[in-house]
Amino acid sequence: MKKTAVVYWSGTGNTEAMAKAVAEGMESAGAQVTMLTPDQVKASELSAYDAIAFGCPAMGSEVLEEMEFQPMFDEVKRSLGGKSAALILVGSENAVTYSRLVVLSFKKDNPVVTDIKYDNTLLFDVIYNSSTSIIAYSTDFKTTVTKKGHKEDYSFGSNTLAHESASDSGRSAVVLYEYANEEKPKVVAFDRRSKLLFERSFDKKIYALTCTDKYVAVLFDDGVELISSSGETAKTVSAGKNGKRVICAGSDVYVQYASNITKN
Repeated sequence: MKKTAVVYWSGTGNTEAMAKAVAEGMESAGAQVTMLTPDQVKASELSAYDAIAFGCPAMGSEVLEEMEFQPMFDEVKRSLGGKSAALILVGSENAVTYSRLVVLSFKKDNPVVTDIKYDNTLLFDVIYNSSTSIIAYSTDFKTTVTKKGHKEDYSFGSNTLAHESASDSGRSAVVLYEYANEEKPKVVAFDRRSKLLFERSFDKKIYALTCTDKYVAVLFDDGVELISSSGETAKTVSAGKNGKRVICAGSDVYVQYASNITKN
């Protein structure tokens, strides 16, 4: 299990809510997550994490918060040699909300690989993949940014995003509802370069999904379906009702409920 951290500064609580969403995304991908505020960060301890997500609202003229977050970030940059990172900055300019997705590589003298600004957009979740890319989500689209700065967007159109997941290799999948109709969901899966693998529609509600390097595991009220990269059903597993989360470990499938986890 990969050990990850989410480091954030929040003034009004909005960035904290986003940080919690990022942590949930990491956990859904099977990682162990620790949430830290700037005063809890020790540069000497960051090497213990396989991946770290940093989050801070944009202050003033699109700068980091200067009293706590910026000093902490300046200090830890020196201990992140050989690592990469992603930042989501959220702010407003002339009453227009925007988000910035910043990808960093600390192998370089200038660590900023790319800095992408999205006007009228609130990025609410980011999944960091240490080997290939950073995947970020808004309510309207999914964007994938590689460490070399290449960007690939996928628009949800008129659909509503319900669930998202990514594997360690960078494969990803989303559940979309057309016109918010939960009984007509669609699963869309992408390879690690964000190219479409398959789209598949269903006639029943999807409660959760997990994307692994081999399958997309989809949790329904009556069981789990493992879907291959071609979009075909590879395996079905029975499960109890009211499942909250599906987890895959090799060929084993686990379903998390409110009070326990069962192997199916």
